[in-house]
Amino acid sequence: MLDEIDPKWKFRSLDGDTLALAAFKGKKMFINFWATWCAPCLAEMWGLQSLYDTFKSDITYAFFFISDEDEKTVHSFLSKSTYTLPVYLCEKMRAPGFNTGAYPSTFIVNSRGQIVYKKLETAKWNHKSVIDFLNLLP
Repeated sequence: MLDEIDPKWKFRSLDGDTLALAAFKGKKMFINFWATWCAPCLAEMWGLQSLYDTFKSDITYAFFFISDEDEKTVHSFLSKSTYTLPVYLCEKMRAPGFNTGAYPSTFIVNSRGQIVYKKLETAKWNHKSVIDFLNLLP
């Protein structure tokens, strides 16, 4: 096991609502940090979209695709794409457990709030092994 998440850590929806991880207590979380200028981030987005589409109707999961960039940049990128990922913005800085400085960086959190997987590079997120792993999370 890795670190536990900081439930007080806040981020913002593109609609301007501030959220804290505490609001998702008891859910399994998939948290991906990305940037519009990051070629590896963009390369994995279709796989992330496919993974999200697989789980989006399952209320035991919460997906967060978080950018450190300004809202205008993120909105501009998304308006030119067909992605329907739930995208958020960092309020200030990443929480200590997520503060890697790497793009992309992805964290999988179990329902007890423990980071059980961390990947600091691109991956094929829609691979059967990832889906199986998420399905087995407590």
